[in-house]
Amino acid sequence: MSAARVPAVWRDFFRGLRSRAGRSDVLVVAAALTCYSAIGLVPLFAIGSRVTAAVLGPHEVVRTAQGIARYIRGPLQLDRATVAFARTAASAPWWTVLASLLPVSLYAEGTVRCLERFSRVPERRSRVLRGRLLTPLYAAAAVAIILLVSGAVRPLFFDPFGAGLGARLLGLVVAFHISWAICTCLLAAVYRLFGTTALRLRPLLLAAGFASAWLTCQTLAFTVVIRLISGFARAYGGYAPAGAIAAITFLVYLDHLVVVFGYLLALQGHEEPLRWRPRPVG
Repeated sequence: MSAARVPAVWRDFFRGLRSRAGRSDVLVVAAALTCYSAIGLVPLFAIGSRVTAAVLGPHEVVRTAQGIARYIRGPLQLDRATVAFARTAASAPWWTVLASLLPVSLYAEGTVRCLERFSRVPERRSRVLRGRLLTPLYAAAAVAIILLVSGAVRPLFFDPFGAGLGARLLGLVVAFHISWAICTCLLAAVYRLFGTTALRLRPLLLAAGFASAWLTCQTLAFTVVIRLISGFARAYGGYAPAGAIAAITFLVYLDHLVVVFGYLLALQGHEEPLRWRPRPVG
């Protein structure tokens, strides 16, 4: 392997990645996906919370929300909204779960449409139908995530290793690895099933793992940002709910930007894999 060859290979790889991103405008696609999530993300969490309450009990769902609320206290009162949402969703009638599948299906359809924009292979099937058929996957993923958080991650919210700085850092590291593993599996499934291109396993897992690590660190950092926000609602006439909605929308947009970039990375690695060729002798 030539040392001089490595920079050129990486340069070509990232040049292709930048060209692919520029053709479809990553920022606009992430914004479109955020718009779809505004319709379907809350119903998705409601479905996951209701099913988890049926399995573990409503009290466990509420306790998990209370644990999360400890880390998002701030002037926007997102902690209170989180606990109130968990109480309502955990005891909602089952017919609301079925009704929630409709807005979730719009989010699934939006995911198909957004990921297709980056593929060189056009979608030959109906995007509407494909999104509807993939809706149960999103619902199952939400249930699995909330079940895992309520069962495995919830104790980490209450300082199980102690109250000192070292103990809290240890809890943060454990929470990161659990969240990273869950997010990697979820992103790999979304990239493979919702996208048009049948991605190869290696670029799929590498891109999903990289995006998940970035996404997990970014989400953990959001808890710090939310605590430090002060006076954000003043830009919205002092109306705290409007400020909270704007803040959440922006943070979700940043998350979707990472998701879209991870898919671009998987596509680039699939279509133009990195290969190092030795220089010919003589």
